[in-house]
Amino acid sequence: MNWIALSTPENVPLPPGPAAAHAACPPRDGLIPRGGLVMEVDLGRDTGAEETLLLLHRQGDLISHVSFHRAPGGQFAFAQRLGKERRQQVLAVPAPRCVGSARLTLSWDCASGRGLFALELLQEGTLVRRVFANPLPWRRADIAELEQGGPGAHVGPAIGYFGLSDRPLPVGLAPSLATGTPVRTAEGYVPVERLRPGDMIETLSHGPLPLCHTHGWELPARGLFRPVRLLAPFMGLRRDVMVAAGQRLVLGGADVEYMFGAEAVLVEARALAGTIAAHEEGQARTIRYHHVLLEQHAVLDVAGCAMESLYMGGVSGQPELLATSFLGGLAPEALPRHDTDDLRTLSDYEAAALLAAMSRL
Repeated sequence: MNWIALSTPENVPLPPGPAAAHAACPPRDGLIPRGGLVMEVDLGRDTGAEETLLLLHRQGDLISHVSFHRAPGGQFAFAQRLGKERRQQVLAVPAPRCVGSARLTLSWDCASGRGLFALELLQEGTLVRRVFANPLPWRRADIAELEQGGPGAHVGPAIGYFGLSDRPLPVGLAPSLATGTPVRTAEGYVPVERLRPGDMIETLSHGPLPLCHTHGWELPARGLFRPVRLLAPFMGLRRDVMVAAGQRLVLGGADVEYMFGAEAVLVEARALAGTIAAHEEGQARTIRYHHVLLEQHAVLDVAGCAMESLYMGGVSGQPELLATSFLGGLAPEALPRHDTDDLRTLSDYEAAALLAAMSRL
């Protein structure tokens, strides 16, 4: 996967470089028949007015238009025009659930005649998606306009980042352990990228479990994919490790039991950033993440720190959803089904209260 356009954390387009190099072998007629766009959106408050998230509009010999809008009541719309051809899709989410951050993904593959428009509510873990037929290609000139911040491009203030890839993008079940992260196995700690199916993973919750699947993806180092460096010796770490901001850690102890009536809770790594235990890493353009999928949803020993393994839920029982995920292409019968998420995930304000109470942070 190559990222042919990617904004900076401040939403300032990157100088020409990766896209220009990719243009050395331009697609026929300047069209890109296969690719994907991802963006993270700060949902904020529903003001009751339509909000333009991203807009591309170019006149000329062939009119082209791409836009993403947020409408009142939890609707998100995508529209595209290329010459006389038009496409439009709408996703709807109950308005009370539209809080925090969302990830919008558009993928297109003109050869297969399939497109995907998806919305992930990142704090809730909700995924709404629509597969549609006969997607339109993108024009290379349009991507350059967006990347360079030309007059035909507009990126709304709610957009945290955007990225364009040269292949369709999966949604859901995101990997979150950076290359080099040591995971405890029966043979000791092994870098996550060296794990293979069948390896016995020593978990803190269920003892040794066989590894079902692992894979690595190059993703934008932005939003909930932004790497967080967790610092030893906090949280039992034997060494510093890097994980995605959305990776969930397992925290326990007297403060957890007193405040939440549970032995342990889940806290996203981003909640630790800015404490003496962790900080964000913002220099990289992209980062390679891996997942660890086990027969049971379990607590991993990651360099001495307790973190959750990939949680499947019932995705393996939904072939259409599985096909557009990071595990697409795998047979559903070869994958486990995790029926329940055993631990509670703290909200942002709950995590802040817990971290304030834990004197070691």
